[in-house]
Amino acid sequence: MVILPKQGYVAPSPTTNYGTLVSPVRAVGELPLESLNGATFNTVDLRGSWVLVTVADSACSEHCQKNLYFLRQVRQAMGNERRRVERLLVLTETSQLAALQPRLAEHAGMRIAVGAADAIQHLQTVLQNPNPAAQDGLYIIDPLGNVMMSYPPDFNGELIIKDLRRLLKVSQVG
Repeated sequence: MVILPKQGYVAPSPTTNYGTLVSPVRAVGELPLESLNGATFNTVDLRGSWVLVTVADSACSEHCQKNLYFLRQVRQAMGNERRRVERLLVLTETSQLAALQPRLAEHAGMRIAVGAADAIQHLQTVLQNPNPAAQDGLYIIDPLGNVMMSYPPDFNGELIIKDLRRLLKVSQVG
């Protein structure tokens, strides 16, 4: 006997996450990045925290501005767990940094790093995004330094909050 589903029935999806799981696991590793003051920026310093990452140029397009806003809002939405979450903006260049500074002031506590072309190319490869023009996505790096999830440029911040809450709840690390 075959039982047919009711009309309009939608089968449940096999996963409940919104973001795309990065598989196989990719370690970010040590990247030759600098802070805005020219000092070495060690990605190892971010270990032990969940890191929300976005990559942009210093012109900070509309997508970039939206991403910065959502990075802040997603972290704030974690409540008491927000101490486990860091935000990182990786700039591909600094030609318009002076114009970007007022926008950055709105995002206190966000880590900012600048990378040379080879560092950015390596990061884009690790993030599974080799197209530098498509840098407006969002990525989650786990406390062990592995890229765990990626989100497209037109992501839904509320669904990222659900993903991150779930990760923080089940994680024994970070």
